[in-house]
Amino acid sequence: MKRYDCMKLLAARLENELVILSLGASVDEWYNAAPHMRQASLFQQQLGCVTPQAFGLAAGLPHRRIISLDTDGGMMFNLGILATLGNEQPKNLFIVVWDNECYQSIGGPPTHTAFGRVDIAAIARGAGIDNAFTARTLEEFEAHCEAGLKADVPYVVVAKVAGTVQPDIKRKQFGRARGQIYLRAPCRGLRRHRQSWAERAQIEADVPMSNTMTEARPLLPQRSLQKAYDYIVVGAGSGGLPVVRRLIDGTDATVLLIEAGEPGIGRAEIDDPRQWVPLGRGRWDWGYDYAPTSRVNGHTIGIPRGKVLGGSSAINAMMWYRGHPNDYNAWQAAGCEGWSFEDVLPFFKKAEDWEGGESRWRGAGGPLKITTSKTLHPVARSMMEGAADLGIPVIDDPNGPSNEGACPSNFNIVDGKRWSSAEGYLYPILNQSAPDCVDRFTVTSLMVEKGRCTGIRHLVEGKKC
Repeated sequence: MKRYDCMKLLAARLENELVILSLGASVDEWYNAAPHMRQASLFQQQLGCVTPQAFGLAAGLPHRRIISLDTDGGMMFNLGILATLGNEQPKNLFIVVWDNECYQSIGGPPTHTAFGRVDIAAIARGAGIDNAFTARTLEEFEAHCEAGLKADVPYVVVAKVAGTVQPDIKRKQFGRARGQIYLRAPCRGLRRHRQSWAERAQIEADVPMSNTMTEARPLLPQRSLQKAYDYIVVGAGSGGLPVVRRLIDGTDATVLLIEAGEPGIGRAEIDDPRQWVPLGRGRWDWGYDYAPTSRVNGHTIGIPRGKVLGGSSAINAMMWYRGHPNDYNAWQAAGCEGWSFEDVLPFFKKAEDWEGGESRWRGAGGPLKITTSKTLHPVARSMMEGAADLGIPVIDDPNGPSNEGACPSNFNIVDGKRWSSAEGYLYPILNQSAPDCVDRFTVTSLMVEKGRCTGIRHLVEGKKC
């Protein structure tokens, strides 16, 4: 059965109850299934905290029925609450656990219930909640709703629902859609207290969900967007993500990160290095082409550019090479002060976590993990031997003292998995308070007033807001 259908059945029975629920797509579905309950619904945004807070409300408001709409993942974060309820026996608490057997908001990895051995209703009964049941059909769920809303003891129903999301519904984003994001005041320093910025970037959204949500699509963490931000970073690729980290690391700055593509979190075709070739011209690519030219007989050549978290580092061949030192030195000679190879080398090293450790030329401990080929293909070995026979230098490291010669490649691959800029810069902080992230937002133009960018105009899922 579908969670959205269950929600509509439950919502039809509610009038004066108080509802508290978790994060992610269940928030969006409840927002649409129960519009008459929006003012009586608390959107709690942390796993493991919904039912404990519902119990607190039940204890503090004994004459009002409290409804906890929890999830299997959230309940597993705090099973101790079941023992508390078993002891305290609140008379006005009805708990629904949406059990889709996956952590939907972070890409769909399985929860404990997915393996057939963990039964939340049985755990609840073992903790002293006698009225704890599992519903597998809409008829069973409706019957438990009727009983649970009348019970004078804690009542738990675990609803076994599909891992899909109702399409074509509005997304609950705690604001209003206007299609513009504003920057009203320039930021004069990263380390100033956030109250010192009187006006900040404003974002408000209430946008339609796309039909792609019929599958359990990986999502970014669902958090309430703030009404104002110190910084807005457009593009979650290899340029934008380091900027985000520089803005928030060691500061109290608030940052909004906007990405036009989908998250791509946990997608096998992105994570598996063997599947990189088809990524161009597909779902995760902008689909750019060079202009036709006579040099290729009037044909065009594709320019794969990533439209996903991590940008092109999420769809490329995962090779790690710096430019030739002479090119950087030429920039310096042309007047670009601070761009010689010696000037940029510290920043290359700062970004790296080279498996060989830190050296004069390589960095260690940075966000981007870099490895080298462990077992060369016989053809690769033959090519290196042939290079030596022809007098071409054979070197150990293309990013070492010299990058001219034949050598094994450097890769952004760790334990058989792609290591994109999203893995290095964004994912480690994805569940922190900053940055806030939105996907499928396409920026269409900058708003410039008196020589200063004051905001952006954007689309959401290809549509005007």
